[in-house]
Amino acid sequence: MALVGAALAAVAGPAWLLAEGDRPPAAASASVPPPIAIRAAMPFEAASGRALFAPRAVPSDSGSELGDDIPSGDVEGVPEVAGIVGRLPNDAVVLVRTPSGGTQILRVGESFQGWRLEALAADAALFVRGAERARVNLPSAS
Repeated sequence: MALVGAALAAVAGPAWLLAEGDRPPAAASASVPPPIAIRAAMPFEAASGRALFAPRAVPSDSGSELGDDIPSGDVEGVPEVAGIVGRLPNDAVVLVRTPSGGTQILRVGESFQGWRLEALAADAALFVRGAERARVNLPSAS
């Protein structure tokens, strides 16, 4: 019997709510704003001629690319670069290997074992210690 009452309430309840009754008056139709004008797209020639990536980070006192004039051979004691993370030229950091096998994060201007990180590029880091300068390339992916 309780089931019949529940079924009746389930069917009659929504029908009663939908029935005409004391409804509030319909709202006045709101005015529709005009459509937004869309700018014309950039011509393909102009878009294809733009640089795809940002220029490399260059030390402000140098006219060359990041230490391209500096040999990238092994310099004794220079930190081993494990990777470069972030956006160049302002928000990138370099990961260097510590003697214990871990990694340490360095920002431009910070030092590690006497070497100061002077600049970063997408593929290398430039370290300075006194009069010595060393360009350390990223390790190859092989």
